[in-house]
Amino acid sequence: MMNQTNNFYKHPKAFALFIGFGSIMMFFTALFSALITKRGDLQYWVPVILPKVFYFSTIVLLISSVTLHAAENAMNKSNYFYFRLFTIFTIILALLFIFLQFQGYSYLTAQNHFFNGAPSASFVYVISGFHIVHFLFGIMSLLIYFFYTNYRNTSKPYSNQGLHLYMISKFWDFMGFLWLIILLFFKFFIYNI
Repeated sequence: MMNQTNNFYKHPKAFALFIGFGSIMMFFTALFSALITKRGDLQYWVPVILPKVFYFSTIVLLISSVTLHAAENAMNKSNYFYFRLFTIFTIILALLFIFLQFQGYSYLTAQNHFFNGAPSASFVYVISGFHIVHFLFGIMSLLIYFFYTNYRNTSKPYSNQGLHLYMISKFWDFMGFLWLIILLFFKFFIYNI
């Protein structure tokens, strides 16, 4: 497993994952395009101040990516204690990210920006909500991997153990990158605050 880490990107499963990244980007690009089009209808556009908690959640998401890479490095070195420790930290940070996103939604509703209200606020809910849905797949994958590797004989790694963790790590990085794009898009291109 250790000397194969550099070749995982060539594996067909990893290639399929990268194709999936393209599909996800096209989906979010379509949402961004709809937002830009609706932004042109100034009659119904109400300015939205993005919740500051979204910036805190971004930091949490980036830290979770670092802890996941630490878990991946520990697994590659067969250091199961640190793998478990960093994976638990990653899962806690991921759940904290989602909690902070919902705190942001609470801020929006307190400012009278509802999901079914002005299109400007609706797009914040929809785009960030779809990001959360995609991110939940990453969390579930990591949980499945974590429990599978902990409730079997870890002295004998299964054949694709390194590949699966590599793919989860890449998906996690992609979700972090995608969230940065979403946040920057909201801040600088649409909401301009």
